[in-house]
Amino acid sequence: MKYNVFFISLNLFSIYPLLGSNYFRNDDEALNYVYNQENVFVAVSFPCMKINETGIEDILNHYGQINYKKYVKLTDNGSINFIIECYKYEMHSKSYLQQIHDEIFSEKNKIIISYVYTCKNLEMVREAKDKIRNIYKKKWVIHATDNHEQSIELARCLFLKNTLHFINNRDMENSINFPNFNKLLSLYKLGIKHNTESFVIDGSAVLSAYGIRDCHDIDYLTTVNPGFNGNCSYISDHLSELKFHKKELDDLIFNPDNFFYLDGIKFLTLQQISVMKKNRYLSNKDNKDLNDIKLISDLLNFKNRRILFKIDEIRDKKIRPLECHKDRHLSKNNLFKLKIEIFNQILKKFINNVEDLNNFTSIFRHKLENKHSEEVLERFFNKFHRKYQVIEIQEPLIINTEHDRFDETSLKKLLENAYKNKQLHNPDFEDVSCIKITDIFNEMRGDATKQLFLIKSQCANNHTNDYILKELAYGENAATNMKKAMKIKELKPFVNNRMANYPVLILPTVYLSYIIQKEKHILCLMNKAPGITLLQLMNEFAVNPSKQQIKKTAACYKQVGTSTAKFHQYFMRDKTATSLNTLIHSDFHIGNVLFDEITGQVSFIDNERLATLFYELSNPIHEILRLLIGPSNTIIPSENLSKGNKKRWIYKTFKNFIQGYLSVFSNQTVRSKIIDSLLDILKTTHVYTFYKKSIDDALFKANM
Repeated sequence: MKYNVFFISLNLFSIYPLLGSNYFRNDDEALNYVYNQENVFVAVSFPCMKINETGIEDILNHYGQINYKKYVKLTDNGSINFIIECYKYEMHSKSYLQQIHDEIFSEKNKIIISYVYTCKNLEMVREAKDKIRNIYKKKWVIHATDNHEQSIELARCLFLKNTLHFINNRDMENSINFPNFNKLLSLYKLGIKHNTESFVIDGSAVLSAYGIRDCHDIDYLTTVNPGFNGNCSYISDHLSELKFHKKELDDLIFNPDNFFYLDGIKFLTLQQISVMKKNRYLSNKDNKDLNDIKLISDLLNFKNRRILFKIDEIRDKKIRPLECHKDRHLSKNNLFKLKIEIFNQILKKFINNVEDLNNFTSIFRHKLENKHSEEVLERFFNKFHRKYQVIEIQEPLIINTEHDRFDETSLKKLLENAYKNKQLHNPDFEDVSCIKITDIFNEMRGDATKQLFLIKSQCANNHTNDYILKELAYGENAATNMKKAMKIKELKPFVNNRMANYPVLILPTVYLSYIIQKEKHILCLMNKAPGITLLQLMNEFAVNPSKQQIKKTAACYKQVGTSTAKFHQYFMRDKTATSLNTLIHSDFHIGNVLFDEITGQVSFIDNERLATLFYELSNPIHEILRLLIGPSNTIIPSENLSKGNKKRWIYKTFKNFIQGYLSVFSNQTVRSKIIDSLLDILKTTHVYTFYKKSIDDALFKANM
């Protein structure tokens, strides 16, 4: 198959206001537009806070025109790799890029919004960026390219599926430390000069790009004669191996289905390299090819495989009893061997496939190589425990529906069917005629939520009981995590808790599901936490910052501080302040904390991450600051508040929360460590710059 590649260059700038964000039908059309138009930029909106998409897009359209919009989901690897790609021309240090990444992405949300954006000049792009950043008080809320070359590179990452796969799966740490690959790639770039579109890298260098292993040489395919213009004997034409690809040369070099880009250089995909190596192995029986095939298979298949376990069997019966072996006075080395043996027994019991077991064993050995210590084993087991363990939740009732989103009528029908089929046993759902349903998604929406409803039932003795019905954005994964949390005995005292000053953890009691176009959607039903969220309290203050409202705010934040400290103290292993590490919530913002003014009860909602974090304690200071000055608090700098009232809010919330938090800790060393840690992190934030005096005064008064 021959590819006659040509571009039609049109002066579309004069008509760009007519091209809306839905003008292009797909990624290919949008990418071709970026290739051919000089005044086109690529902008990316990051999930560093709950942003108003419409507001950002209105600003961009004021200065130019959005021509294409796409949501892009990144992996954990992909999110840091993408940040490096965005800021590679700014010469930032590795630690600074990691800091940017941590500010931008949460554990849950790694979805970015990308725009193809036409603008008259770079100055207007920068004006648009500055206006957006000033509104959100955060530099990293948006990124935009500075020139046409950068626009093409970033568009390839976002709109070419193979390049996006590379971004999401590359092990950057390994790749940049492969000496052969990086030296040879630099020489290769010099040798092909500006003719990058007519060359594609073949062979083991593709594995090096992904960070799988270092290469000995670089092989390439090209339609140009002569090819590589250089004297390096380790860079050579691979035309002799073309027959093993089972594709035409032009197809490999010019069909985007067969290659990805790294720094403007084409590489064949791992899938295509695997095809070539399999065919060559059948012909030559070269074990090097066989090993590479296994390595490629590991990355393409094994990373995505999920293994089913029963959590209690592993955690309670297998791992915890290991602690009792210390009483036998075993040597550290023998205890370590015992743990390895038990761990292997676990693997053999739950991994039936021999290939899977071999894969896991090789990973296990690699992790332990030259590091025979209990700590290494514990870290590896915890990583395994988090990433590969899934609990089978009881199959929920499946109800077919034509509705993409529920209204009151369709949701009542679902609940009625669930009760009839004995999936729901609560008498509050016996008769849907005494149920009132309100859609509250726009009032309390979150990253983990697709639909959200308040249900009021008067079925039981005319007394109103309130429930929340939530559709989980992350489906069965989120449901599994909440099921895990319910099984952890240390968390059970906090579910429907009646202990004074301790918070209540709100977790679902029932899981339902419905199907649309063969896709299962998970709903969870839970009791509504009493009171209002801190977000609602903040909105009340913004509308009416009266003395009475200030008093209410102070009482609320003091109790929230006390309850949060009780929770953190309960899970602290180190009571001497050597470490503050404890169980954290991980999504601790003012929309997920509720306070009931009548009873003084504090409730935490959206508790999906607790089950995972229970096995990996963390410093709570970042979590505290997220509650006090995190992204959700950006409503406070609204036009409704004077500068004095903004300072008053910061002062009152800081002072009373910290006062309540410190009151739980009688040890002055612990109290001092908390204050010092708060200040160390605060001083790196823009909020501290704006409200330094208010925060300093609040912390001083709180610690008196």
